[in-house]
Amino acid sequence: MRSESSKDQSGDDPVTRADKRLVSAISCCLATVLLLWGAERLLYEMVRDNQLAQAEQTWPTVDATIIQSRVVWSEGDPVNWSPVWQYDYTVNNARYIVQSTDLAGGFSQAVFLTRERAEDAANDRPIGEHVMAYYDPSDPSQSVLDRRDPAWNWGEFAAAVLCLVLAVPMGLAGLREFKQYQRLAE
Repeated sequence: MRSESSKDQSGDDPVTRADKRLVSAISCCLATVLLLWGAERLLYEMVRDNQLAQAEQTWPTVDATIIQSRVVWSEGDPVNWSPVWQYDYTVNNARYIVQSTDLAGGFSQAVFLTRERAEDAANDRPIGEHVMAYYDPSDPSQSVLDRRDPAWNWGEFAAAVLCLVLAVPMGLAGLREFKQYQRLAE
């Protein structure tokens, strides 16, 4: 048990203050790591999506036929509904059957808040309709019904920059707290 004389002028036990500084330093460092990881994931996905969208612009076309049209839902609040088209096409005498959940958006997914709106979108490509599909010549099993615009998603970019901007002061605060912890622990 510590005596009253071990407390400083603020009335706090120096060891307790050191422990608080250590917890604060660890918290800041963890927040920094999470922010940097979030920024990296956002930037990676943006670059990957942009590269895919640019590649789609050069993909050759093939005649395809819609063989199934339906809607699917995903749980959440609110529930989201998406049209799904299954279509087939032939490249180099090989038949491919592919599903697409996009309108104009390549590998993106069209999402609606009501089943009716998703069904309306699904009906835009009825069963039996002949459509143009764009396929990856290096992997013809990969295709899209609509090419994406290769423009950057500036909202995601802003979120990544915000993560980076927040990570710097959090990291510096963590270093300051750790230095204070070292001084108090001595």
